[in-house]
Amino acid sequence: MWAHIERSLANLAVVALDQLEALDGFIAGTGMTLDELASP
Repeated sequence: MWAHIERSLANLAVVALDQLEALDGFIAGTGMTLDELASP
């Protein structure tokens, strides 16, 4: 049971990191920075 949960959590972490990297690449591609997005 625990092994299954640990595996699921590890997979979630990998997917989350992949999504962050994709978002980072998209933002870099638009020429915007996170600071510009955060400030109104």
